[in-house]
Amino acid sequence: MRLLLLTIGCWLSLSALGNEDKYIAHEERKQKILSEANNRIDLTYKKIKVLIGEAKCQSNSHCKSLPVDSVPCGGPGGYLTYSSNLDEKLKDKIFILAKRTSDLRNAIYRVNRTAGFCVYPSPPELSCEDGLCVISKRVKDLY
Repeated sequence: MRLLLLTIGCWLSLSALGNEDKYIAHEERKQKILSEANNRIDLTYKKIKVLIGEAKCQSNSHCKSLPVDSVPCGGPGGYLTYSSNLDEKLKDKIFILAKRTSDLRNAIYRVNRTAGFCVYPSPPELSCEDGLCVISKRVKDLY
């Protein structure tokens, strides 16, 4: 009986060790995926900024804000400034890339089971100064 209990105890220990190895391997894969997602967000931001360029304008009405990224409760994580003078196809591509930043960030939140307070930035107030769209005021609201 003692030998049987000892054998079962050893088997359970080895089994637990196997599960620990599986857990470590799972966590390593998870971290690799999260790192890749963060890198893709960074690259997507760079692409958006290149496509937006200098955000040239003739009046305040040409200056627009683009919600990007996300916060755990679902609002935008920030805004980029662009000009409505851009070609429609280019704007469509920028909007798709901006949504991608949100989708990737939301995937990261799901994987990490992230929750948080609903604190996110309000759209910035924009103006056209010297032919370029600029943020004239940025206010954060708490919801």
